[in-house]
Amino acid sequence: MGRIRLPSFAETIRFRLSLAFAVVVFAVGAAAIAGVFLYENSTLVEPVIMAEKKIVRDLATGELTEVSVIFPEESQRVMAEKVELDAYRRALNSLRTSSFLALGILFLAAFGSGWFLSGWALKPVRSMTAVAQGITGSDLGRRIGMTGPRDEMRDMGDTFDSMLDRLEVAFDDQRRFVAEASHELRNPLAVARTNLELALQGGDDEEIRTAAAIAYDAATRMSGMVDELLDQARESLPVNASETVDLGDLARSVVQDFRASARQRGLRLEVRADPVEVTGDRLALRRAAVNLVSNAIRLAPEHSTVTVSVAKAEDGRAQLAVEDVGPGLTPDQRTRVFDRFWQGEGQEGRGAGLGLAIVKRIAERHGGTAEVVPAGDGSRFVITI
Repeated sequence: MGRIRLPSFAETIRFRLSLAFAVVVFAVGAAAIAGVFLYENSTLVEPVIMAEKKIVRDLATGELTEVSVIFPEESQRVMAEKVELDAYRRALNSLRTSSFLALGILFLAAFGSGWFLSGWALKPVRSMTAVAQGITGSDLGRRIGMTGPRDEMRDMGDTFDSMLDRLEVAFDDQRRFVAEASHELRNPLAVARTNLELALQGGDDEEIRTAAAIAYDAATRMSGMVDELLDQARESLPVNASETVDLGDLARSVVQDFRASARQRGLRLEVRADPVEVTGDRLALRRAAVNLVSNAIRLAPEHSTVTVSVAKAEDGRAQLAVEDVGPGLTPDQRTRVFDRFWQGEGQEGRGAGLGLAIVKRIAERHGGTAEVVPAGDGSRFVITI
């Protein structure tokens, strides 16, 4: 047999709260009336007229005296006992009927009161439901804006608004990301297509080689951009923060991987790494270090030094820093350097502009920060965890 389907109103919290309130009040009332009934029943077990003695009041003096009950005939006694027992039963029956009627009225009154009170208490929930139903993916600007005392309902409304704030930021960030990525990919695609069309039109070998080289460079740029887009997408996944990572060892490993490319540009790589352990995602932290070092090697002037250091800050947090003596950054550039697709003057075409944005994302997902500070003529990029 299938489950019995209740009416829709019977499945609401308001109905269940009202019913629970009515049942509790009914149970308390029933217990009180049952106690009164049992007490009255115990006091009337033996009719007064059946007792051997009787308390009467003297009409002249007003004093109470005890007298014996004497019936001239046994039949009179039996008749008196019957009359009193009948009166006793009628009183108990009347009390029982009145009690049941009172309990029924009490239950209905309690249910009505519970319905009203629960509706008043759940009114903010209906407001939140109406707001939630009106929110769409293209309109996340609506808010509940709860007012009144700082109670549980207002806390829930404020929490819901905070969640909507985060969702709106995330959706705006996603839309901006798609728009920027489309723009950045469109440029090298146009360059590659134009030069391939030129090569297909014929021309001498030198023109074809030049066009092919330009198309190759554009394809390389797109390949690098796709890699960085994939890295950016990976940072949307939860961080595996269960690993113990020695940032010193990680920094030395990254520096070793870049020594050959640094040597090709005539750069000197130095590492000053203390053994500092953090809890986090080893692969993500390594990706952040790789992005910082590759960015410094790409922008540092020839025959200069790039320094990678790991140490503990004064507040006990771990810091991984990469310092170069490159062109440096203006105050305005320092505020934008971690933005996606941002590239400084003269750096267009030398990267997708996602590397430092990924660094910041990784740091934040580890509960830390990423910042850049001036360092002489160059810059010092610091991850603090």
